[in-house]
Amino acid sequence: MTQPEPRASIRCCTCNGPLAKCIRCVCKRAGRSCVSCIAQNCQNGPNQIGRATPVAVVSTQEPEGLLPSTEQQMSLADEKMYDAFGATLLHSEGGAWDDIWGVRWRKAVHLKCQQYDLPGGAIGREFVSLLSEEVSSLSRGEVKSERLIVFLVVMLQRDASVKKGADVRRLLKRRMDAWRSSIIDELLYEAERCAHQLHKPHQGKGGDEHTIRVFTRLMLRGRVRSAVRWMTERASCGGILDPSATVQTSGKTVLDVLKEKHPEPREAAESAFLTCDELPPLVDVDVTAAHVEKVARKVQGGAGPGGTLAMHWQDFLLRYGAHSERLRDAVAELARYLANTVVEWDSIRALLSSRLLALDKCPGVHPIGVGETLRRILGKAMALATGVDVEEACGTDQLCSGLKAGIEGAVHAMHKLFEDNAGTGWGLLLVDAKNAFNSVNREAALWNARVLWPRCSRFLFNTYRGYATLVLHRAAEFILSKEGVTQGDPLSMMMYAIAILPLIWALADHDKWDQNWYADDSACAARLTRLHGWFDKLSDLGPNFGYYPEPRKTILVVEERDLAEAH
Repeated sequence: MTQPEPRASIRCCTCNGPLAKCIRCVCKRAGRSCVSCIAQNCQNGPNQIGRATPVAVVSTQEPEGLLPSTEQQMSLADEKMYDAFGATLLHSEGGAWDDIWGVRWRKAVHLKCQQYDLPGGAIGREFVSLLSEEVSSLSRGEVKSERLIVFLVVMLQRDASVKKGADVRRLLKRRMDAWRSSIIDELLYEAERCAHQLHKPHQGKGGDEHTIRVFTRLMLRGRVRSAVRWMTERASCGGILDPSATVQTSGKTVLDVLKEKHPEPREAAESAFLTCDELPPLVDVDVTAAHVEKVARKVQGGAGPGGTLAMHWQDFLLRYGAHSERLRDAVAELARYLANTVVEWDSIRALLSSRLLALDKCPGVHPIGVGETLRRILGKAMALATGVDVEEACGTDQLCSGLKAGIEGAVHAMHKLFEDNAGTGWGLLLVDAKNAFNSVNREAALWNARVLWPRCSRFLFNTYRGYATLVLHRAAEFILSKEGVTQGDPLSMMMYAIAILPLIWALADHDKWDQNWYADDSACAARLTRLHGWFDKLSDLGPNFGYYPEPRKTILVVEERDLAEAH
């Protein structure tokens, strides 16, 4: 099996040459030595190179972890990750947020941002050019992503006293000049002051007049979905819960429930990893500005922790002619950087953070993640470039892979199957899983993506290398996404499809039953006695993949004449 080359920046400790591909030698010097130096220095002799038990991967550049150490044995999952990507997962959130940009980012994401729409003309073009420079610096590995998020926050934050177009242009010009002069902390202080002033307790008329005013503003900005949600959530049950509120069904706070819904990582069972004697080659993905433009024309949704809406990024990428074209090139370059190399986690973790919302399920709490808009654009561009691979791998076995008209076809097929077997003791079992997306095994998902979706696997590995940060407004602490697929990731559905595919194949038995899957929602049509066997098998195998069937949400559909037998 061919292993990826380690990072070129790490060299042999003896001769400064390239590292060996096989570095599983028990000799402690072998972890940082090339082939010839290992042969000369290995305590077991040159013939023992690569024959020792695999060992854990520990980095000389904390906390990235590309090199092995003999201090402890590697787990099965770590061995799989190293074979697949030449590196292991961090099993942590990365370094502390105590460097200067980490501190600034923490301040920025706790602001309740309202941002200006970028004006046209010279000021808008100058801003887009400056944004292109920041994105390019990130894609070259020169800066951390915290800088990019802080840039957007301090540049576009609304000032309650500045409303006229000419005044807004003068304000943005002053802020851009200050940024170039590295007057960052003063800009951040100004953003904090402006955000505080904008969110004083409402002094005007409330009630219906305020509701209509907000609805009208959202509609005029083209945010139809947000406008409808504003109206319906105020008129009925639902809406966003405060982290300190108490959930009536459990007596716990919303914050505690959200923490429970983001569990600690579990050790993956060997059966969760697809068997592969030889991994497919890692082919570089060529994401272009055309991909970014196509995604930008369709991107929508709210803002991530940085507060920049999808409609703002749509303007940045499409509205300013040649300047927007350069920004599209920079974003495409960043996508290629994440897709074709193993990237330092600490340099991109702010980009991969999400804003966490707790929606009222009436009763219960439903966590919703909103990723940074740029991260969503990058993920959608990768889906556009490589998503066909997932469709081919999953076929009709897992319909959430993006198969066109897959749901409609499944509905008609299962309906016809049920009608054709009417009166013969058949039933349709509909199964839901508990906290499915946050519980699926992350390491197994990455390995299976390496086998079935190799073109996107490095991008997924980079985005799931460490624990992603989930920012909850009005809560002092962050929540970490340690298992499953991260909230706010546009690739989460495809990644989940790949992760759960071995389970679907293990359950398949066309002589006994016909099953149908859309993400974690599974269905099986068969005789009632066989349905019980399928559900038992699912309950037995599912936890190995992080799939936990929830019997109280399971529905059995039968004809009335079969009701007694069904019970």
